Amino acid sequence: MPTPMAITRHVFGRRAKVAWCISYYESRHTLTARNGANLGPWQINVSAHPWVNSRLLTRSWRYNARVAYRISDGGTDWSPWTTHSLCGV
Repeated sequence: MPTPMAITRHVFGRRAKVAWCISYYESRHTLTARNGANLGPWQINVSAHPWVNSRLLTRSWRYNARVAYRISDGGTDWSPWTTHSLCGV
């Protein structure tokens, strides 16, 4: 089974370092992280993104990474995350 870092590298490619950093500041890389409507390693807000499967956000690192990839426009726009400045973006 691939590690969370390997999945992040696969999904984000050359933008994986920033994606990994965002995940750290959002949840300390915790798959089961919950903070109100914010779920998973990237703390995806299910109220703002009703198309997301909330159950999978806390059960699948790959799914969470793919959702974060989509929301961040392929890892190019991290402005929806309040922690983005901590990662230099």
